[in-house]
Amino acid sequence: MSGTKKTCKQETQSSAPSSSGQAVEKQDLEFQDPEPEKTQELYAQMDYILDRVNQNNFQQSMKAITEFTINTEARLKGIIHLIYERALAQPTRSATYANICRCLMGLKVPTAKPGVTVNFRKLFLNRVKTNFENMVTNSCEIFRQKQEMVDAVTKVEERQRVWEELEEAKTKEQRQSLGNIKLICELFKLKMLTEHVMHDVIVRLLKNQDDNSLEGLCTLLYTIGKDLDMEKARPRMDQYYNMIVKIMKNRTTSPRITSMLQDVLDHRKKETAQLGKLVEKMEKTRLQADNDAEKYTGPGDTEPVLRPHYKSLAMKNQKLVSTSIPLQENTCPHHDDKLKAEDSAAARGATKKKKVNVQLKTCQQIIQEREEELQKLRQEVESLKKLPSITEAFEEVRTCASEMQQQFEDSSKLQFLEFSKSVEESLGPYTISSLSTSRQAVDEKDLQDFVDLETVKTEEMYEQMDNILNSLTAKNFHQAMKVVSAFTIDTEDKLKGIIGSIYERAILNPTSAEVYAKVCHQLKGLKIPGVTVNFHKLLLNQCQKGFEKDNSKILKEKQRELDTTTEEEDRQRLREELEEAKAEGQRELLGNIKFICQLFKLKMMTEGLIDYCIVKLIKDGDDDSLEGLCTILFTIGKDLDFEKNQPRMDEHYTQINLIQERRRTSPRIRYMLQDVLDHRTLHLYKGQKEDR
Repeated sequence: MSGTKKTCKQETQSSAPSSSGQAVEKQDLEFQDPEPEKTQELYAQMDYILDRVNQNNFQQSMKAITEFTINTEARLKGIIHLIYERALAQPTRSATYANICRCLMGLKVPTAKPGVTVNFRKLFLNRVKTNFENMVTNSCEIFRQKQEMVDAVTKVEERQRVWEELEEAKTKEQRQSLGNIKLICELFKLKMLTEHVMHDVIVRLLKNQDDNSLEGLCTLLYTIGKDLDMEKARPRMDQYYNMIVKIMKNRTTSPRITSMLQDVLDHRKKETAQLGKLVEKMEKTRLQADNDAEKYTGPGDTEPVLRPHYKSLAMKNQKLVSTSIPLQENTCPHHDDKLKAEDSAAARGATKKKKVNVQLKTCQQIIQEREEELQKLRQEVESLKKLPSITEAFEEVRTCASEMQQQFEDSSKLQFLEFSKSVEESLGPYTISSLSTSRQAVDEKDLQDFVDLETVKTEEMYEQMDNILNSLTAKNFHQAMKVVSAFTIDTEDKLKGIIGSIYERAILNPTSAEVYAKVCHQLKGLKIPGVTVNFHKLLLNQCQKGFEKDNSKILKEKQRELDTTTEEEDRQRLREELEEAKAEGQRELLGNIKFICQLFKLKMMTEGLIDYCIVKLIKDGDDDSLEGLCTILFTIGKDLDFEKNQPRMDEHYTQINLIQERRRTSPRIRYMLQDVLDHRTLHLYKGQKEDR
């Protein structure tokens, strides 16, 4: 079409309401869409299905898609656009979208040229290839142009705005690039892309060597590196991994990417070691079978034994042994027992060979079944992540219960009023108004006997506080604090409950630690009449308790239970529980440290308390503690490094340098420590430059 003149062409827009609100790309066709409303409805239905498709309803969803009327090139391209954009926006579900593409890859539609058709597979793969090449080729040029725009701006506000736009463009480009790589990997798993294409992708990513490309390379090798590392392609894969080693030695990448590259190398070593053990085991089994087979006799072994007996009477009487004569009569009596033993041994050898082959096939079948089960479990985990959290579920239940309670109370009041009215009418001059005071007193007394009203009010206050913290943002902060300041916090238990709610939310959501620290700053002067402690002191006690929390006993107990268990299923369960306990402890520690740093920025923590935290983390020296140390120094290290405190900070950084040189930590932590040292060196250099 590009070689001919574009006459009577009209540009049609086939927009579909995708989740991102993005319109389907314009299609250059030689005719106007005759049914635009039906096309829009088709796109809306497709978008609805893509938004809700999962492993459980996949077959039903595909049945609905196959019933769509996709009879033009414009509609086919629109469907491809929706699937592709959704796969980039939701890379965790790329396996599902790849399966949809596999089911549709044979779909064909006519083009504008008579007798010429185009299929889904070709258009979709062209789209994937084009976007990958554009992302790799154009990203550096686009970022270079935007960087020049930033450098050209002189006003601070305008420069900040352009800088934010540049960072947003980088983040968007990175998300799309990783989404495209994950989709390519899933298409390769389904045999829609060849090994040759994947090698081209790896070469392009290695050639670029920017952080986005190297992160995509790590994602690819983690996902399908094992499938590409076959015997024929092993030398080529070795070249790739050697290039990765060179990139790491050059130290031109960020610490995060360097750590990811190191993990890729370690992952391959582990896979190679496991494969080597399996091959060695199978080789031993084969050699053992061959050695056993060598012990058994065949026709070539018995012929030299029979040669001296060719002149015997049995041999002279006939050239060929008659099948009607019993075998016993035609066998030399001198070797009868020996041949019987050899026959039975040969039979045993054949049986052993057969058993080895059967066992090998069984092992391969078991491995394949386990891989399929693992894939299903991964897909189920991804689908479970999409389910609403337990907190949301409880919120819905609580809302429904409150509505039902309100309806019941309204109904009860209405029935009581009607009953009172009917009684007053029947009594005539005698009314029950005189009994109202005593009735009210009795009702309140009965209610107090049934439930503690103060406890109910306290629980309601805690619930309101949780709702406020859950929806708290910088925009509604002042309005929310007005509501909190109206709470009746008149006991030490209530004060501790409010502090516990804030602290727990800050640990669970460390990204919002700054907002929760501001809440504490607003409430720091809160005191309880007749009680010596105040909000500020109780909060510091809570932070210290959380920081000094020791999970080693729990971990040792779980490790001991794991070591004493023999059942494989129980061991797997305990192993997962142990890993989850370690991860939870690490999350709590980092959340506590980030919250402490934000309190320090608001002058609610002193330099002495922060110094105590730094000393303890250096003394512990494990990976979790050192990561927390790096978090402190990255967040408030510049604020701690003032003139009077500089000698003390020099001691801490000297200790960090020693830990980093000993190389007893994981590569990730080692790179984080190096970043901390480089960050401080840069800060001191800038300070000296400003003083000059």
